[in-house]
Amino acid sequence: MSQGIHTPGPWHNQSTNCDYGPRHVCGPKHTDGGDYAPICIANTEANARLIAAAPELLLCLRDCMDALDRAKTISVRKQWEVMSRAENVINKALGK
Repeated sequence: MSQGIHTPGPWHNQSTNCDYGPRHVCGPKHTDGGDYAPICIANTEANARLIAAAPELLLCLRDCMDALDRAKTISVRKQWEVMSRAENVINKALGK
């Protein structure tokens, strides 16, 4: 499965003292060892899709975990429905 073109993780929430506001979501440190980069600087459209899909991704992940936990007691059809929904949300996050 493709990872898309969003800023690679891990991302974290960081306090800032800049004009953009008191908090930034930042990606990993620059490869040159510099400071963490706010994710709004690069890959903006892909990052926005991923952020917008985050609540739905979390819900699908919880449903997948629940389906795995109950795999012996739910139908194969229900398992495939959960997997299909998760795949659709992942594709949405990737802009497909």
